[in-house]
Amino acid sequence: MSGGWCLIILAALYFTIDIVRLCGWTYPFVIVGMSSIALYVMIWLIPGWINGTLRTHLGQNYAAFLGVGDEPLVQNLATMLVLWGICWWMFRSRIFLRI
Repeated sequence: MSGGWCLIILAALYFTIDIVRLCGWTYPFVIVGMSSIALYVMIWLIPGWINGTLRTHLGQNYAAFLGVGDEPLVQNLATMLVLWGICWWMFRSRIFLRI
């Protein structure tokens, strides 16, 4: 069942990006793809540090503005945004990790 959905999504993306040439919206994914090794390492090493730094600079309850139940979601989105910003900086500086 999920394999069928994956093939449908793949076909839709292939049609949209390669045939219709509508690919401006893929820029954030290109950034992540070019820094995927660095992002993988950063996800395991620094999310706690990022969250602690955001708590220090934005306040202890920076992620509770949507409610206590949504606090983990906001924390993870903020961490993801910071990690994407690091990947964007690496892309702009032409810093790529290769194996």
